[in-house]
Amino acid sequence: MAVHPKTTETNVRLPPCAFDALTAVMARHGTSWDATVRQLLAEHAERQEHADPGDRLTHVSTVLRYPPPPRWRKDPRLDRPLRLRASADLLERARAVSLILPGQCQRAYRDYQSRALTDAVMTAIAVAEPFTDDFLDGLLPLLHHRAARNLWRLATAGLCTGPERALLEAAVAVRETTAGTPAGDSHTKHLLAVATALEKNVAWHSPARFQVAANLARELLTGPQAEANARLLQEEGEDWHELYLDILYANGDRH
Repeated sequence: MAVHPKTTETNVRLPPCAFDALTAVMARHGTSWDATVRQLLAEHAERQEHADPGDRLTHVSTVLRYPPPPRWRKDPRLDRPLRLRASADLLERARAVSLILPGQCQRAYRDYQSRALTDAVMTAIAVAEPFTDDFLDGLLPLLHHRAARNLWRLATAGLCTGPERALLEAAVAVRETTAGTPAGDSHTKHLLAVATALEKNVAWHSPARFQVAANLARELLTGPQAEANARLLQEEGEDWHELYLDILYANGDRH
């Protein structure tokens, strides 16, 4: 007798346009709500597991934290809950291949909370049935993980504290001076280690930083240059580095 995995029930919150797309997929497949979500998640996890971590897909809403959580208890929500009924193994697989930004974790306060399962569901639906709304309209909907993280790095460079900016600028100067050779004294090594952590591993989060990310996304990921700019973010080459420095050293008006 076949042993069926135990079903776990949880919820994610999605914008109404994602529900419309999910309804279209249900009608096309002729399956129930729960069965459609499970199938999309299983196919999504399979695709992601066979891709290099930096080449996995994410929905642009994840790096922009859209829809945003209400700032106050009585504020209206822009999203709706979607009940998920799936095996614990499938849900864990979906979370494991989702985008988590530096500084985020599953159980955290407000802006620091990752939305790994939401990212998996949004990405899975978007691959099967593209969707948009007033906020998402015109934005490139799907990004590779490396491109999304580099968009976030641009946002952190555009909105950082004075001490962070001073440290990052000092790191840029050291890297240009050493030209890739190993740093010498312990102070320089510590400086570069902290700068690397700020760039790739840790970050503070706030609505303002997500607004900066949205502003950058509007500039880079819309219009005829959107695909080319997504490749620039993904390849992380010299052009991306120049853009990063341009934002890091931007004057007050540019910010």
